[in-house]
This record gives sequence, C-alpha cells and structure tokens, in this order.
Amino acid sequence: MEVSEAALEVPTEPVAGGIQPLLAKSGIPDSMWNEFQIFKPEEFGALAAQDVQSFIDSLVFPSEISDVLIKARIRLLWKRCSASEVAPVLAPHGWPAAGVSSKPASVMEPSSWSDAFPKKLSSEAVKAMVSKFSQKYPSETLGPEVMPSPRLLALVHSQIQDRRWRWVPWKLRLSEEQHDTKSLERSLKAPRLENVLFEEIPSRDLPAQSMGKSQMQELLHLQAVAIAMSDGAHLFTLREMNRRFISKCFESYPKDAGLRPPNRVESELADQKLWQQIATLFNEEEWSLDQAIREVVVARNEIGVQLMPRAVPLKVAAFM
Repeated sequence: MEVSEAALEVPTEPVAGGIQPLLAKSGIPDSMWNEFQIFKPEEFGALAAQDVQSFIDSLVFPSEISDVLIKARIRLLWKRCSASEVAPVLAPHGWPAAGVSSKPASVMEPSSWSDAFPKKLSSEAVKAMVSKFSQKYPSETLGPEVMPSPRLLALVHSQIQDRRWRWVPWKLRLSEEQHDTKSLERSLKAPRLENVLFEEIPSRDLPAQSMGKSQMQELLHLQAVAIAMSDGAHLFTLREMNRRFISKCFESYPKDAGLRPPNRVESELADQKLWQQIATLFNEEEWSLDQAIREVVVARNEIGVQLMPRAVPLKVAAFM
C-alpha cells in the first residue's frame, strides 16, 4: 500500500514565527503592527474579552481604513490566537507530542494572579445575605460606608464556606463606597498596556507608622460585618475582639515609663498572628469561628501578648 508524501508531512504550527505571520494575514494596517509585536500568539489569545476591548480602546487608528473594520479584524486575530493556544501540537505519527497538554482551555490553570480571588457573589446571593443580616441584627444598618466591598465579601464568604480561613490584609478591607471610588479612579486613568495585562486590585492606602483610631476601627469592623454576613461568627463576638484590640493599640502610658503602644505595622502583624491562630482551630481542629475567637482572645489572652507595650529607645544626650 502506497502512502502519499502529503500524508507524511508534519503539520506546521499556525503560530510559527511569532505573531507577525498572523498579522500579515489579518488585514490590520502595517502602521499598527508595533502595538502587537510585544505579544506571542498564545499570549494575545489568552487575553480575556474585556482586556481585548481595553487594548482596542488604547489604539490609534489610521484614517484611511474604517475603525469598525479594523476592530473586527483585531477580534478575528484574537480568535485565531485563542484557537492556536489550545490546539495540540502533533507529532509526525498524528498523536500529541510528548510534554504537550491536550486538556481543553476550560480546565487549564488560570494564568493571572487575580484569578486567585473567588468569583463575585451574585446579586441575589448578596441580597439574601443582607436580608438575613438585617433580621439577625435589626439595629445594624448596611450603608455603602459599612457594607463590605464585593471582593472582600466574596473572599470572606468563600473562606468560611470552604473552612479555609486565611488572614485578610488590611489594605484589602474596603467598604462598598471605597471600592466604587477606587474603581472609578482606575477607569479615569489613561489606558495603559500593563492595565490590560495585569488587573489592578483595589486597595486602601495605609500610613507607614501611625494610624488613626477611627480608621483602624473601620477596617476591623468591615471584616467583622463580612464574617457576620457569611454566618461565620456572631457580630458581638467579633466586636468584642475588635474592642479589645483597639484598646491595646491605643493604650496610653506614663511618659517616664519608657513604653509606647504598637505602631501601625506592629498592630497589623499582631492582627495577622491572631487570625492565624484562629485559623488553625477553625480549619484543622474544626472549631466554630466563635469558639476559636474566644479561645484565642479570652482563654489565651493573645491580644495582650501580641500587643504588649514596646520599649521606647533611650535618648542619649550629645556631649558638647
């Protein structure tokens, strides 16, 4: 039985030579090619739809061709690159080459850091959580300045449901109002390539050393509300923990005692260590979050240990 030479040819990869061969076939004007040269085909194909739109919005279009037509060609290029990203590389015998995964795109590991955050809760789920919270705590109002941000609420809810609690950094504890403000500020910025490739996580600016009492109370309370809304612990338990924490952070000492309260960085580190101990009991020992908090805060008095006063360095008078 004779086999034709065409049947023995090794299939060539459509992305060989980088993205330039695809650009040559796309009909996109040559003057715009430089904007695409930084991408490999698989990298351009890995962009999400909203990222492609942001990239298109940042481009300058030539006047000789319709903008709509160029945008359509860019989207076709993106689809070709997406297809080449998941297409398996075939060996001469027709089977997938060694070391190349043949998994579909839906089961591939995420490539961006922001994907580590859980998905945003649906509006129906949030409404149900707000309704349940209001029934349980009728005196508590959930205005935009008290309501946890969508990202914070989703993160806390996911960790409680999965019993995989991890400490939430202070900079990520935003209210809904603060989150909307940060998002608006980001949208008003001129589109840049790094904003297309990397999602900017909304976060609060923290002072280097000292922090006001009201600001610390705010960020501690935001997490407490998120935990209570997720049925993690009773709001009273969380408030009592926060009250003790704030009291130690802003405790005053006589000037001649040579002592000072912890600064902002030391306070945040103490908060991290407290929640790490709580997480051990909650995640591994299967305690309830209320029980774990009482054990760490009341029985062990870890707040007093972690936030004990610091020694003030002695001032040595200079010799004349």
